[in-house]
Amino acid sequence: MTNAVKNRVVLPERKVTPLVVNGDMNLAQRSASVTGLGDGDEGYVTVDRFRHTAAASAGRFTSKQTAVADLDGFQNCLELDCTTADTSIAATELLQIGRHFYSCNRITTNRL
Repeated sequence: MTNAVKNRVVLPERKVTPLVVNGDMNLAQRSASVTGLGDGDEGYVTVDRFRHTAAASAGRFTSKQTAVADLDGFQNCLELDCTTADTSIAATELLQIGRHFYSCNRITTNRL
C-alpha cells in the first residue's frame, strides 16, 4: 500500500450515482478478460469507457476486470498483465489507456 493510498480521503459507501460514468469499473459488457493484446490492437476491449491503444510493440498483455477488496467504495478495477515482454523498446512504441470525459456525462455538485 503506497502513501497516496494510505493518506487518501476515505469516503462513505456510495449510495448515489458516481461522478464519472463507469468510474467504479463495474461494467465490462464486451468481455471480462482479453488475452494476446499488442501491436495494432485498440478499442474498448474489457471495462466500458476505457480505451486501449497499443502500437509498434512486440510485447503482449492481458486486460481484465478484476475484483478488489482493499479500495473502499470500489469493487472492481482494470488490471493489465504483461504476458510477453518487449526487450528492445523503440521510440515509436506505446501502450495507452484512454478515458474521454464529455459534459453530458457530468454531474454537478457543490461538494467538490
